[in-house]
Amino acid sequence: MLGEAEFITVDNTPRAYLESFQNRENWRADPVMQHCKRHSMPIIWGQQTYVAKGQGDKWKKSRPDSAIANGIALALHMPEGRHFFLGVDRDQPVPLDKVELTRVVADLQLFAVHAQDAPFESSPPPYTRARHSGAHAART
Repeated sequence: MLGEAEFITVDNTPRAYLESFQNRENWRADPVMQHCKRHSMPIIWGQQTYVAKGQGDKWKKSRPDSAIANGIALALHMPEGRHFFLGVDRDQPVPLDKVELTRVVADLQLFAVHAQDAPFESSPPPYTRARHSGAHAART
């Protein structure tokens, strides 16, 4: 029987935003996390992503210094409700050059495929996971 979905994240979230990022309630409303929960295609996000979902004010309030104003995020979806989230946040817009952007996204996807093994291998087996919560695991 499947339980709640398990997300393991690799990100470069600044300390000032870490508590907000790790709050699973925020994930349920965040358009980037919702995209990654439902899709395998990476999302290139910025303020317009939040404005399009009616969350422009929330975006502005949560990023007063624009330390994480833009980024690229993706998730790998595996059996048993496991998801591996990889996000790279920036204070600058993502590259506009399509060739450069394609290369960056392809590099992130390749990195994610290789990086996803490490946190899952260090997680307890499924029968003990309910009793032990890993530092990197988040259930939604």
